[in-house]
Amino acid sequence: MFSCCFVNGQQIGKKIKEIKSAEVICATVDRLGNFFIVSKNNVIKKFDAQGKLMATLKGKNTTLLEPWYHPSIFLYSHVNQKYWIYGRYFENGKEYLLEPSWAIQPTLVCPSNDNKLWLFDAADASIKKVNPITKEVVIEFYTDTLKAK
Repeated sequence: MFSCCFVNGQQIGKKIKEIKSAEVICATVDRLGNFFIVSKNNVIKKFDAQGKLMATLKGKNTTLLEPWYHPSIFLYSHVNQKYWIYGRYFENGKEYLLEPSWAIQPTLVCPSNDNKLWLFDAADASIKKVNPITKEVVIEFYTDTLKAK
């Protein structure tokens, strides 16, 4: 069971009985205190700070969920090599396929604050900032200094 936080010994919000912690694979919170739970069965639920269910999205194999620049929600799937950008209630979703020229083995992708993407390429341990509009790699550096050129 997942529950909301306590402040000064008093519970803020309510217990959420429909979520069992063994089923949760990812959880994150946005700036407004809304929180998102990703379950093993690929269901994503958004709750407000008091524990009220606000939105649900089903069927997305999610590696990363980033509540990004409210009201946008960014999802990344390593398995599908895709990312999605949704409105704050998972409406108006747009799906994007990762550009294969960006990385040999893209493992994790997340949004940057300037509408670009950061990605980690496990093949050469590099981190790249890419522009999804122009399809170019803007910045690239290596986390393994032995592989740096």
